[in-house]
Amino acid sequence: MPIHAKNRWVIKVDADELLCWPNSLNEGLSGLTKKAEQRGITSFFTPMIDLYAEQSISSSARYQSGQPFQKSCHLADPVDTYVAKWQTNGYLRIFGGPRMRHNPDEGLGPLMTKQALFFYSDGPLKFANPHALTDPRPSPLVAPLLHFKFLSDFEEKCDKAIIENKHWNNASEYRQYKANNIFEIEMKTEDSIAINSDQDLQPYINAFTDVIKRGPHPSLNQHSEKPSA
Repeated sequence: MPIHAKNRWVIKVDADELLCWPNSLNEGLSGLTKKAEQRGITSFFTPMIDLYAEQSISSSARYQSGQPFQKSCHLADPVDTYVAKWQTNGYLRIFGGPRMRHNPDEGLGPLMTKQALFFYSDGPLKFANPHALTDPRPSPLVAPLLHFKFLSDFEEKCDKAIIENKHWNNASEYRQYKANNIFEIEMKTEDSIAINSDQDLQPYINAFTDVIKRGPHPSLNQHSEKPSA
């Protein structure tokens, strides 16, 4: 990255993640980053939103390589079910979606915070890990990452992750999925929202932007709240 990305905008995403925002097809990444440059901002807050199918993973039609992901998964949990937790260093931790609902440990589930789009230079802002930059404070500009983890081949990916054992904490997240047999669970609820166009993401952007604008509660070292659309 120091050689190839210097003085450029960088986007670091996984193969099952799509950066999406209202009017994204017309505006493109160059249009999005131009908005940031006009405001002197060098990164975007890119929270993940897990999308899932109408039926369980095991009952879903086989995903064919090259198909649009949203033909297989187009439902999401509403933004007001997500949890936002501030840390003392200004890092905003986001939790939510079906992985929070079906967490067997009754915790908040995997972290949904990401800052995957940023300008790389000789300055202090650098890529720290898949979920954070070296400056942990979230950007006031929000562009969601649609996360298509639950395609029909998810069980195969879990098996592979467990065998390779390269993921965090000995692939404990994937071992939990297997133990909980998440592949047979119907993730859709009566509150699920269809994400059929980039305009459907506006409530998520508004809610997370409001959380960031308000910032941490001054009387607490760490607190949590529910974003509201």
